[in-house]
Amino acid sequence: MPHYYQFYEDFENNIHRFDVERATEMAKAHMLIIHGTEDEAVEVKQAEHLHLLHPNSELFLIENGSHTFGAKEPWTDTVLPQDLDSVIEKCIDFIKEKLK
Repeated sequence: MPHYYQFYEDFENNIHRFDVERATEMAKAHMLIIHGTEDEAVEVKQAEHLHLLHPNSELFLIENGSHTFGAKEPWTDTVLPQDLDSVIEKCIDFIKEKLK
């Protein structure tokens, strides 16, 4: 997916709003952090760090999962990759559990 220069400008103009660590610390709701162990863009330790910052978080690691959990753009297959399907199932279970 392309990232145009406007994306960078918006980020720079709103950098305080995009502070993930600060947002994680300030969050009051339960949080599900999902990360692939073979993410080529973001190291697992970053997800682990966010998990430590938020006491009401759950860390769910997808073993051998990539940054996109096996998906790509454009998606032309009729079924989701196994890793992405696992992510969706975990999200559904997490939401159901927290709505009880």
